[in-house]
Amino acid sequence: MMQKMPRELFFVEPMDCKSVEFLPSGEDWQYEIKFDGYRAIAIKQYGEVQLFSRRGKSFNSAYPEIVDACGALRAKSFILDGELIALDDNGLHSFALLQKRGAKTVLHFYVFDLLHLDGKDLMRLPLRRRRAQLETAFSRWPESLRLSPLLTGSLEKITQRIREFQFEGIVAKNLHSPYKPGEEPGTWQKLKLQRSEDFIVGGYIPGPNGVDQLVVGIRRDGKVLFVESVKNGFVPTTRRQLRDAIEPLHISECPFSNLPEKKRPHAMDREKMGKVRWVNPKLFCEIAFNEWTPNLHLRHSKFLRLRTESDSRRRV
Repeated sequence: MMQKMPRELFFVEPMDCKSVEFLPSGEDWQYEIKFDGYRAIAIKQYGEVQLFSRRGKSFNSAYPEIVDACGALRAKSFILDGELIALDDNGLHSFALLQKRGAKTVLHFYVFDLLHLDGKDLMRLPLRRRRAQLETAFSRWPESLRLSPLLTGSLEKITQRIREFQFEGIVAKNLHSPYKPGEEPGTWQKLKLQRSEDFIVGGYIPGPNGVDQLVVGIRRDGKVLFVESVKNGFVPTTRRQLRDAIEPLHISECPFSNLPEKKRPHAMDREKMGKVRWVNPKLFCEIAFNEWTPNLHLRHSKFLRLRTESDSRRRV
């Protein structure tokens, strides 16, 4: 009798989340952390693991420890959907560290969906059943692999906890939803608790570890306007990397047309401007903040990442 060959597994384009202003509530929904990393698809078959980016690019050479960890999972074949996360010195998610990771960077793959397991296609099953199988499919998870935690309690309490722990946001998923590769059907929804925008880098205040504060602005009517001097969101590694990236753009004149400001607490007045090293306003960075102030500044701003020419908006 001819032996039946296992079904070949191929890359599955991840299902998308719909960005919303308000999350749905009720017993038909489960809630998870909105991670700040790289979406990834892990495929194991014939004793080998392939790790793919959202767009199908191989991650194997970039994250070999995650590939090895997936290979240690006790299953003949599977397709996992999840997020690659780097942690900073405070245990918080840092996309900047993930982009420029060093030898000591702590990396995890948070798995939140199981699409295939040992020859069975699970994508048509409702999320409730896929999640149940994911929780029982593997008897032991290697240290660098994590099961994405479910958030329990009222949506109000969940939102409060996510803010306290400074996560990027919340994802709501309909428990009855099948997996729709490459689609955004609205059965997965995401809410960012802090808004973020791209700003022009016009200078920085140096510190002992590199960049102490990043001076950013916006372009309006052909002019570059100062918006904020951002001092939060950095770790020693990103401070150095940011300095190295923007130092070659050093210029002698201030590029902002609305400086100096009048002297007041935290203002970019002449005294503070004396500490700034100005740079040619060619680079952009992403800054998270709570809101704009009436005088065109940012309230509770935090550096997220430096944009590059090849960097496109990530969809989670």
